[in-house]
Amino acid sequence: MSDTARTPVPRALWVAAALFAAVLLGILVFHALTDTSDPLLAPSGPQETVLRVVRLAGIEHAVVGDASGMALLRIDVPVIASAPDVEIAWQTGFAALAEAYPAAGEYAVQLFVDAGPLLEVRADGDAVRSAVDADDAASLRSAFEPRFIARGDEAAESPGDAADNRADVVPAVEAVRAEALWAAVPVGATGLPEDALGIDVHLAGAYLDAKNRAAGLLGDEGPTVEPAGALAETADANRRAAPPVRAPDPGESVLERYVERLRAAVGGTAPEGLDGLLAEIEAMTSRGDRAAVSRVRSLVITAEALAANGAPGSLLADTRDVAAHVADAPLAPGALSDAVLAAADADDAPESATDVRSFARDASLDVESSSAAAPTSLPGVVLQLHARGGTPPALGWTTADGAASAAPEEWLGYRRADGTAFWLAGEDGAVALSDGSLLGWAFSKNRASIVDSLNCGRVLAHLPVE
Repeated sequence: MSDTARTPVPRALWVAAALFAAVLLGILVFHALTDTSDPLLAPSGPQETVLRVVRLAGIEHAVVGDASGMALLRIDVPVIASAPDVEIAWQTGFAALAEAYPAAGEYAVQLFVDAGPLLEVRADGDAVRSAVDADDAASLRSAFEPRFIARGDEAAESPGDAADNRADVVPAVEAVRAEALWAAVPVGATGLPEDALGIDVHLAGAYLDAKNRAAGLLGDEGPTVEPAGALAETADANRRAAPPVRAPDPGESVLERYVERLRAAVGGTAPEGLDGLLAEIEAMTSRGDRAAVSRVRSLVITAEALAANGAPGSLLADTRDVAAHVADAPLAPGALSDAVLAAADADDAPESATDVRSFARDASLDVESSSAAAPTSLPGVVLQLHARGGTPPALGWTTADGAASAAPEEWLGYRRADGTAFWLAGEDGAVALSDGSLLGWAFSKNRASIVDSLNCGRVLAHLPVE
């Protein structure tokens, strides 16, 4: 027997050691999932977080930045059919900014439609955060100062080198619209911060979507993040609660009816920027074409949104929670993260995520072009809506370099490891089709994407399928 007595280790110390080991293991696992040498797969900073949030709302284009204590978000509202669409946009913007920039002294949200300026709303940072925390949309309305920014000034300089790679991954039409949003300098509007980042200018929208998908926040049917269902229900309820609008009487000019609605909306008030708003409406009225009527309609509905009592439901707290999920959720490693690199057209994206021919062949997805008259799959719908006559029918699209087309006998099905389906334009096809829909809790756009078959992150065109 040893002359030295052994002191037993207390059970509490064993328990504490086991707990410490479990915590350490959890930390190591978390870092294994989130730490990466590739910045594209790293957790999103404030700017990228806000842009990912607006994509989950179904907003295609936006620009965000901060300077001198102000965080500013510029949103291109997908559609303005009634006043709730406008309020949905500004509530989404303020809530996302409040979560991503919790120490900002002031927030500003600028609303555009078709890259044309409409409205800027600014508010004190503490007041916005209080309204978001209380989920009080009426309090937010009371806190912000609105300003019409309808008239445009000279455009800012081109994004230049920062957007050079954008042309490879973003369709020409979307790139032009995105740059117009980024470069706009509306009269009376707060200027964009120097560090401002724009969707499809500096960061491809498809990359943001892929990152949301890899974080488990987006699925084939739309957002899967927990608050998204409640947000969609609230947005729908707010739209249903919008008061009906009287249609023009027989023989009454549509534009004159809009001007009448504008007078009713502004009443005896004189909101900042009203003169510019009236000047643009006068200019649009003198034009009278379809684009002018659409523009006047958006301007009038925006004025009505400011004059309204407010939507019955608040989107603020749930949108803030979405932003928190976006900032915190780690990306799933493997195929989903590879898809993020592919969408960003990254040099280190593996071929298994970029070259359609390297994906798993799925003959059950094949579509013969001649049988597309009764569409049951994406290629069938696309061909029925967009193909020109011929045998086989030719699918055409427009790129920055001009017109292009494909007329394969068959669209061959492939499925990437992350589950995304692609249809190759024949065995030697230079392009493929895939679902490029933008499905958000507030706005949605169903469309197909034509992609480079060797590098499917390069989207050549979008074609609507609705």
